[in-house]
Amino acid sequence: MSALHDQLHEIVFSHAADEEGFRKTIQALGLDHASPRIALAIECERLERGAMRSDRELDHIVLSVARHLACRKDDLVDVWHRDCLVIWAPCNPGESASASDRRVDGCMTALLSGAGGIGAIGMGLSGSGAKGWATSADEAIRALDLGKQRGGDGQLHRFSDIVVAECIRSRDSALDYLLSLTQELSGEQDLILTLETFFANIQRRKVTAAALGVHPNTLDHRLERIENILGAKLDHAAWIAKLEIALKLQGTGERSR
Repeated sequence: MSALHDQLHEIVFSHAADEEGFRKTIQALGLDHASPRIALAIECERLERGAMRSDRELDHIVLSVARHLACRKDDLVDVWHRDCLVIWAPCNPGESASASDRRVDGCMTALLSGAGGIGAIGMGLSGSGAKGWATSADEAIRALDLGKQRGGDGQLHRFSDIVVAECIRSRDSALDYLLSLTQELSGEQDLILTLETFFANIQRRKVTAAALGVHPNTLDHRLERIENILGAKLDHAAWIAKLEIALKLQGTGERSR
């Protein structure tokens, strides 16, 4: 990696308020400092930090990413950070944040289907400027770390899939409230599993009962018990949203907080 990339790493991750330094460095790389980008945190199976600065395999990975994104290699910016290869991929002009997320998701899914040497990829949201690049990289690494902890979710982990839960984590009162919902159910056997299965099967009662191996009347009794404990309405969108988020927070280990 070039000295300019090292300089950029220092600015983005240690001096993100230095927008002037960021602008000059990006312009020296021949890129537009104002254009939004999505960070990719790539876990490389065969490469270690000491080897990546000169190894031809690094170029191969970056070239593969560029090819799947249909852009030039020089349009990408890559650095080594926290044991990951971080690549900032350009968003298309006029592209919304959600459209960028979907497009890059498709490109990286295609990359992972045929690429060797890549363990997993985390995707951040689009951001611009030094602070935006740093935030996107942190999001990508967070998504990668959580995806690896959960396991079984494939190799691509998007921050957009956990964005609501991550926003809630930043507010203690909201986090405490949502966690209390599952804590109130934890005292009775099978209620958490019943609720998880109910949502996994899109609130279809017959399918849920079959998945749990119980009689439909047993399922109805459990769901009624959940509603009584929480004062919830399992046919109301607001309650469904709250409880699905609470279950996701519990699944990421927040219950031990």
